[in-house]
Amino acid sequence: MKIFKAAQIRELDSLQTAFEGISSYELMERAAGNMFRAIMEKHKERIRSKRITIFAGPGNNGGDALVLARLLMENGVCDINVHLINPKCSLSTDCARAKENLEKKHSHILTETKTYVPVDLSGTDIIIDGLFGSGLNRPLEGTFAEYVMMINRSDCHVISIDMPSGLYGEDNRSNNLETIVKASELYTFNAPKISLFMAENEKFLPNGFTIIDIGIAKEVSAKLESPYSFCNSTPFSAKPISRFSHKGTFGHAYLIAGSYGMMGAAVLAAKACMKFGCGLLTAHIPQKGYEIMQISVPEALAEVDDDEFCFSNIGDIAKYNAVGIGPGLGKSEKSKAALEKALKLYSGQMVIDADALNLLSENRELLRYLPHNTILTPHPKEFDRLTTPSSHSFERLEKQIEFAKKHNVIVVLKGAYTSIASPDGSVRFNSTGTPALATAGSGDVLTGMILSLLAQKHSPIDAATCAVFAHGLTAKNEAVTASTLIENITPEICPKHCSIAKMYHN
Repeated sequence: MKIFKAAQIRELDSLQTAFEGISSYELMERAAGNMFRAIMEKHKERIRSKRITIFAGPGNNGGDALVLARLLMENGVCDINVHLINPKCSLSTDCARAKENLEKKHSHILTETKTYVPVDLSGTDIIIDGLFGSGLNRPLEGTFAEYVMMINRSDCHVISIDMPSGLYGEDNRSNNLETIVKASELYTFNAPKISLFMAENEKFLPNGFTIIDIGIAKEVSAKLESPYSFCNSTPFSAKPISRFSHKGTFGHAYLIAGSYGMMGAAVLAAKACMKFGCGLLTAHIPQKGYEIMQISVPEALAEVDDDEFCFSNIGDIAKYNAVGIGPGLGKSEKSKAALEKALKLYSGQMVIDADALNLLSENRELLRYLPHNTILTPHPKEFDRLTTPSSHSFERLEKQIEFAKKHNVIVVLKGAYTSIASPDGSVRFNSTGTPALATAGSGDVLTGMILSLLAQKHSPIDAATCAVFAHGLTAKNEAVTASTLIENITPEICPKHCSIAKMYHN
C-alpha cells in the first residue's frame, strides 16, 4: 500500500474522480459513507443511545464530518449537535454542498460560528473531530486552537476523521503540540500518513488507526510515485516448488553468534532460522558453546571457534548462501578483528544485528566493507550509535534513509511500525508490530528469520519485509518469550511451507 504526502493526496483524489467520471463531492460521500459503516460496525447499536457532538471545519475534512452527521441522522442516531467552525465565512465547494444537504432535513442540529463559543460537553458521550485533515501545514491558532483545547479538556470519547485535527501528515517538529486533538479513535482515508508512525505522536492516537478504503483504483495509485509504503497484508506468496527439492534447495545459512554467557542468543537465532524454512545451518560458536548448541539445536551443524569464549576467527565462508552475524557476539577486540575479516571475505547476502552492530558503531571504518544490500537490524538506540543521537523519530527516519543510501544497505529500524529503508531511498513500514515483541531475545529470533529467507534465495528487501511481518504475527495476542515466538512460526506465515502446502493442494 503506497503512502502519499498531502499534496499528492489532493492529486490522487482528482485523478480518481477523472478515472471514474464522478465529482469530488461524490468521492467525499463515498469516503464518509465507508467511515460511517466502519463506526457502526465497531459501536453497533450502542451508538444509537449516545449523545454526539460534531465539530466541522470549513474545508473538505469538515465536509466529511457534515456528510457523516447526515448519515448518522438518517440511520437512527438522532442525539447529534453539529458545530461548523467558519471564521472567514468561506467554505470549500464540497463542504458547502455537504452543509446544504444536511440542512435540507436536519438544519436544527447545525450551528455555524465564526468565533470561539464554549460548548457544554458535560452530557456528550462522543465527539467527532472533523476540523482539519492531512492537508494542514501550519500550527492551529486562534479560534480553531481554542476548540481543540476544549475538546482535549473534555472526558469524551473522541473520533477523528482522517487525522487528529492539528497533526501534520509528515514532519511535526515545528508544530504546536498543545493544539492537536487527542483522538480515542482515528479513521484515516486510503492509507496511513507518515506522522502516524512516529512515537512522539502516539498521545494523539493512543489506540492506533483504522484505514478507510475510499475506492482509489490501482491504476490511479500507480500514476503517482512515492518512496513510502505500508505493509498491511501478507507480503509473501506461495512460489512454485519442485517435488524433487532437497535440503540444499532451501539454502545453507551460516550464523556467527554467541559468546560466554550469551549463548542463548545464538540458540534462539539458530532455532528461528531452521523453523523458518532454511535447509541447512552451520552455527559458528565459541568452544564453550559447543555442547549448548548441539543439545539445543540438533538440526544445526556446529563449527567451533579457535577461542573458548568469543568469536575470534573465521574460515572459508564464501560457500554459504547467506551469513548472519551478531546475536550474543560480545564486543571483544578479537571479535572486532574477526568481524572485519568476515566482511572482507564475504560478498554475498548478509544480516547484521546486536553486538555486530555495536562493533560497527565503535569502528565505523568497517562500514565500507559491508556487502551491497546487507541488512542491518538496529533498534533506535543501536541506530543512534551507528549515526548520531536523534531528538525526534522523524529525524531518525531521515537519517535512516540517508544511511541506507550512503552505504548501499537495507536498514531495518525496529519499533512499533518497523521501517525498512533501501538503498534507493524507499521505505516500507510494517503493520504487525506489538509490545509483546519487547522481550529479551526477540531481535535474535528476527535475525534468524531474515537469515533463513536470505539463504532460501529471497531478495534482501523481500527477506527483510517478509521476516519482519511474520515476526509480528508470532506475537499477536500472546504473552510471549522469544522461545514462544519461535513456537508460533506456523506454516501459514512461512513462505517455504506455504509453497509446500500449495503444491499438495493443487
